[in-house]
Amino acid sequence: MKTYKILNIIFYIFLSTNALVFFLPPEYKMAVYTPNLLGMMVLFVIFPLTLLLFIILFVFDIKKHLKKNLIKRNIIFFIVFLLCLIYGIYQANMNGNFYH
Repeated sequence: MKTYKILNIIFYIFLSTNALVFFLPPEYKMAVYTPNLLGMMVLFVIFPLTLLLFIILFVFDIKKHLKKNLIKRNIIFFIVFLLCLIYGIYQANMNGNFYH
């Protein structure tokens, strides 16, 4: 159970990091002459690890019948996902990159 708690804490830290980096203004995430290391780290390290931890914890919760944790994690994950999606559409609209 100790490993479960550690994985759970790491999942929420990575999920928060994903959201915080996503909500940064585009000026901070853009690289002009060099690769954007912040964006690449999130895209290739933090985001895949967050999804992997989400799947591992999802399976563990189903096996151990931990419905409260399962529901809480799913709701928080999808709220963060929807907020990022809405913010991304808003930013695209403001920059004129979104076609209806």
